[in-house]
Amino acid sequence: MEEVGSLLREARETNSLTLDDVQAGTRIPKKYLQAMEDGRFRALPTPVHARGYLRNYAKFLKLDAKPLIDRYELEAGQMPATPIFTPAPVREPEPLGDDSAFFNPVNVQINATIEDQRGVDSWLRIIIIIALIVAIALVGSRFFLNSQEDRPETGIVDTVTELLNSDGEPTPIPLPASGIVQGNESITSTGRTGIDAIGTADVTRPRPELPAVMETIELLLEITERTWLQVIIDGEVQYEGLAVQGDIFDFTGENAAQEEAKLTTGNGAGVYATINGIEIGRLGSRGEVIEETWLTTQ
Repeated sequence: MEEVGSLLREARETNSLTLDDVQAGTRIPKKYLQAMEDGRFRALPTPVHARGYLRNYAKFLKLDAKPLIDRYELEAGQMPATPIFTPAPVREPEPLGDDSAFFNPVNVQINATIEDQRGVDSWLRIIIIIALIVAIALVGSRFFLNSQEDRPETGIVDTVTELLNSDGEPTPIPLPASGIVQGNESITSTGRTGIDAIGTADVTRPRPELPAVMETIELLLEITERTWLQVIIDGEVQYEGLAVQGDIFDFTGENAAQEEAKLTTGNGAGVYATINGIEIGRLGSRGEVIEETWLTTQ
């Protein structure tokens, strides 16, 4: 990670800035700024701190933060390795003569798959066509040749059902008259995103418990979605306004709360909180107004 740190140091020195200047502009403790420039990202409290500090430092220096974060995550082993393609085993081809076409196992496998699929599709089409022809013929013959008025009219579904069950008793297929099934059973969403039809995030992850007694409250807020935010540390408003995705609010070290930290947001899903290195996670659902108060003595 020394490469990332060297880029940060060179950009700072090019702008004739000191670490004290950067600390004043970003509110990142000086010891963490020095650790990043030295490539010692493990000295930062958590990976969340590392990404947030690196993003804010890069933005302060007017650098593109994404390549630096990608490089950090790659060297930290947080990015998944690129999968290596392993071709599926194929049958050993029979020896070919000199005048035969060049053998390509990939083409053989693809062609075999296509031929098998075509064969299945062809049989399905033939069966469906035959069933439709027979059903239409039977319905037509019964409609035009049957002169008994009191005989109930047989539909296409019943005719096809009788054909498919000709070896035994026909199996009835119940269908609703209107084609719409009505009932009182609720429909449960099967989505994996935790977001329902109106776009509200469903927060189901249980929060980790904080210690009953804490010397200070080191609060780190990572903004994942646009939200209105107010942060009060020990009775003083530290921030109030609109926060956007990618913003990091760091109230650790010298900026930590000595007694009380209070937060209010208009979008609980847009704030990812970490307290004393413990990841609390998203504070609520999308669009939910959240008010949180943390005390050194819970």
